[in-house]
Amino acid sequence: MRTQARCGILDHAGVEAIDAATADHLAKISRAVALLGAESRICGIQPAVARAMTAVDAAPADAKTYSTMRSALMSVIRP
Repeated sequence: MRTQARCGILDHAGVEAIDAATADHLAKISRAVALLGAESRICGIQPAVARAMTAVDAAPADAKTYSTMRSALMSVIRP
């Protein structure tokens, strides 16, 4: 908010697995970014993490997802 950022990138690269509480926490972070008026961009989600997030209905519907940090950054630089 202080810097008036228009998006926040959450990088999940290297995270192999998460539990339900962590999945819910990540979804809350994404929603908090939206409440501050910025777009949430998520990158590097592994299949096991995606399964965990959807199993507890914690996948943020409003976040844009990317396979790599590079593609997420490019989406910000060249919208």
